[in-house]
Amino acid sequence: MNSQRIKGFFDLTLDFLFPASDSIKKIEQTSAAELMRTLPRSEPSHTDVCTLFAYRDEKVKHLVWEIKYYKNEKIMDAVGFLIAQKIQERLANIPNHFYVVPIPLTLKRLRERGFNHTELLSKSILKYLPSNFELATAILKKVRHTPKQSSIEDRQERFNNIRGAFEVSRPENSQTETQFLQNKNIILIDDVFTTGATMLEAKRVLLAGGAVN
Repeated sequence: MNSQRIKGFFDLTLDFLFPASDSIKKIEQTSAAELMRTLPRSEPSHTDVCTLFAYRDEKVKHLVWEIKYYKNEKIMDAVGFLIAQKIQERLANIPNHFYVVPIPLTLKRLRERGFNHTELLSKSILKYLPSNFELATAILKKVRHTPKQSSIEDRQERFNNIRGAFEVSRPENSQTETQFLQNKNIILIDDVFTTGATMLEAKRVLLAGGAVN
């Protein structure tokens, strides 16, 4: 039995033991275009941030949870396609090379969850982008375990919580982080943008490391 058939049997077994709710099935059966038409849109408070949907909506929350905790491939593919469209709308006339960098997890959180959902989402996005976009999972690392941002209500406390949690990871053949990242264009990928604390801290670290934007 080849690996594809094994995976199919495993998925079928899971579907039998843990059937998806009707709401999840409906989302899975909805095309990317229909998601864009029916779900509430979100506009971030920062000009260099692109977002898709308003997280306050219950359907959007279900969509995010399916990606974040269950790595739902159907939903991830649809969302990846939509994010890729957004990226190309913003950067269509810029021929530069771009590193697509998922927000990393600490080793502790990665062991707990078994996967980094932002990395999986980034791979889905890259399926719909041209070759000048490259996945880069080793550029940024999370070196300090922090309480989940969603567990903190105060805006300033969220910024304090994530401060100093990221570092640039320098390759062995590069003398300094700045040399490695000099003039590099970075696209950060995360699942939810509320206060922006996580993304802004990651951006701060990358810019300090020499990235151009």
